[in-house]
Amino acid sequence: PIQWALINGDTETGITTMYMDKGMDTGDMIYKSELPIEKEDNYESLHDKMAVLGSVILKKTLEKLVELDGNLPREKQLGEYTIAPMIDKEIMKIDFRKNGKEIVDLVRGLSPVPTAWCMLDEERVYKVYGAEYVTEEELEKMDNVDITNYHDVGQIIYMNDKKNILAVRCKDGYVNLYDIKPKNSKRMLVGEYLRGRKIEYGEIFK
Repeated sequence: PIQWALINGDTETGITTMYMDKGMDTGDMIYKSELPIEKEDNYESLHDKMAVLGSVILKKTLEKLVELDGNLPREKQLGEYTIAPMIDKEIMKIDFRKNGKEIVDLVRGLSPVPTAWCMLDEERVYKVYGAEYVTEEELEKMDNVDITNYHDVGQIIYMNDKKNILAVRCKDGYVNLYDIKPKNSKRMLVGEYLRGRKIEYGEIFK
């Protein structure tokens, strides 16, 4: 559920203590607390924040359990409950036909585990730990980038090893994959990888 909150682009999540019943997470709520999801959050940071918040809510629940002699408050849940689907390899694969925010949210939700990934071919497969959305205007300002010859989604249109930029065209702009782990290698900033460049302008991620 933490990962899906990020993948779905939610701006808020939270922790709830609740009564058990025969359904899946359908019992009455006892206490709940919301937690904003920050733009820079990924699965790791949000997980740690929720662990802290969870301990606070659990402590409050146990204290009130004693204070109220077991008569904790009840709040009915509204609407339908949902179950977070399993995350498989295909969900983890970056689809550059999607818009930039969707791709960045996928990377955030799966970083550092189980990790989003993409591939140019069987030998050039990359786990992606960090990505950012870049508009065409922002890209052109970087180094007067000429993007006129690159039109396909998934196409590499700009690289800069000093600025850690590997810009790939997506549905509504470009995504910079700046933190990666190449197949059979260590995790690194993309600039380090580009200095021993094994990729070319115009190549397309499958």
